[in-house]
Amino acid sequence: MNREELRRYIMEEYHAENDFPWLRYPENEVFRHPGNRKWFALIMEVTGDRLGLPDQEKHAVVNLKCDPQQADFYRHVYRNVTPAYHMNKTHWNTIVLD
Repeated sequence: MNREELRRYIMEEYHAENDFPWLRYPENEVFRHPGNRKWFALIMEVTGDRLGLPDQEKHAVVNLKCDPQQADFYRHVYRNVTPAYHMNKTHWNTIVLD
């Protein structure tokens, strides 16, 4: 799944509100619950070295909020799921989209 497919899925499936809160990072897109406006997903681009990868290329990733027990489970089952980049690692996972 690429970034645009994921974006469409989130908007259609969860009727999320999206915004781009950082002027410095205009490609970073936040998705919020329509009722309480809390974040549950963040799509952004991160260089591989920040993800533990051996490169400096930008990778599309999504940070997803998750129950702590499920978050740990997914990290062990899927190789492209890691503790969240730049977020609380107990409640968030990063998934490399490419």
